Amino acid sequence: MIHMICASHSNIPYLFIGEMNEYARKKREAEQAAASKDGAGGGNVALDELRHKEEMNARAKQKKLEATRLVQHMMTAEKREEMKHQAKLRHEMAVAYKTGDEETRKRLEKRLKPEERL
Repeated sequence: MIHMICASHSNIPYLFIGEMNEYARKKREAEQAAASKDGAGGGNVALDELRHKEEMNARAKQKKLEATRLVQHMMTAEKREEMKHQAKLRHEMAVAYKTGDEETRKRLEKRLKPEERL
């Protein structure tokens, strides 16, 4: 009986087997496409990982942007101007240090020194 199954199986034409494999491949691709549209997963693992990484990067970028907006919102115009002024003084102090102007450097360093709070 086993011999008959093998003998009958070997009589299937090669093209017919190829068509069966092509049909099975197309059916699998259609199922995967439908599953990915439904969000059911089960698709390509590498594609899922890439999609997850992109989502995480987008979330991190959004979170960073919100934090920046919050900091800018909390800062008053006076504070922003003071920060710009301090940056300018630090630059002047660096130039004075490079040129060897000790008097200017010490004056700017004393001015930039943080005040002690009680």
